Amino acid sequence: MGAVPELDTPGILTWTSRDNRNNRIRFLVPVEVYPPGSSAPVPPPEDFVGYIRGLADHGGVYTDQSSLRMDGVEAVIMTATTPAPMDGALGCPAKGVDRTEECFGLQPDLTLRLAAMKVNGKPLLAWARFDNAFPDQAFLSSFDDMLKTVDFGGAPATPAPGYYGYGITSGR
Repeated sequence: MGAVPELDTPGILTWTSRDNRNNRIRFLVPVEVYPPGSSAPVPPPEDFVGYIRGLADHGGVYTDQSSLRMDGVEAVIMTATTPAPMDGALGCPAKGVDRTEECFGLQPDLTLRLAAMKVNGKPLLAWARFDNAFPDQAFLSSFDDMLKTVDFGGAPATPAPGYYGYGITSGR
């Protein structure tokens, strides 16, 4: 992964591995989510971490669950898969964007190592993902190590244009 994200827009940061383009790390401040079974987006629920955990009641499969402190913020971390697409269930970086193209959800062909939290009252998801056809457990493990180095820089989580609100340091 390079130090500079490949995609840096209000609401989403994306890094793609130089070694395997299927391996990606993303940070998302969701503005809307598509709850399972819903065709309309809603604002992220107040209990966002509970909502993410609740996706297990709709087909999300979580393993290796634990908690982690990131720059003083408590995060729930888990490995996530699903047998059926959950388009938009994790969230969208902006209002009114296409659910299947610009929003994020658990997918049957991907494994995610997912961290869910609230930062200054705003929901935040961070995840590493790999294509199930090319599993890379070492990549997911390195994500856990990277999360321990996150520095939010004292700025609130916000999808406001001009400043994303997160600083990520490698710790090395």
